[in-house]
Amino acid sequence: HGIAETLDPHEFMDLLGTYLSEMSAIIMESDGIVGEFIGDAIMAWWNVPKSIGRRHTCVALHAALRQQHRLAELRDQWLRRGLPEVRARMGLVRGRVLAGNIGSPERMKYGLVGDAVNLASRLENLCKTYGVGILIDGAAATAPGVAEEF
Repeated sequence: HGIAETLDPHEFMDLLGTYLSEMSAIIMESDGIVGEFIGDAIMAWWNVPKSIGRRHTCVALHAALRQQHRLAELRDQWLRRGLPEVRARMGLVRGRVLAGNIGSPERMKYGLVGDAVNLASRLENLCKTYGVGILIDGAAATAPGVAEEF
């Protein structure tokens, strides 16, 4: 069973609210966009619609590492309170996307579509297989500044 099924609903929503708030704050502090919440997942991106420069992949990677560090702090607090262990998986991809208003005339949202979005989702899922918190694609690994900083 997942965490949602093991906790009291109010306790779970409090934990989830804290998690989403803390992770979103790190994204926004690093000029990222919190595009949407998908259950307990956050879809975020950098460099669209506002360019933050060639080193946007480094900025996104630093944010992902800060998120993992902050989650480790929160996890320790939650474990001391008897709450279950919370981990996050992140897939980070550098690639072209189509960005804009997506939806129907009744309900629109700004979002991204494209192969890079799908690949990020697949990498996030592969984190569980490999027992890691973050996986990146080859384009992100060879992006400007990444080799020097990581």
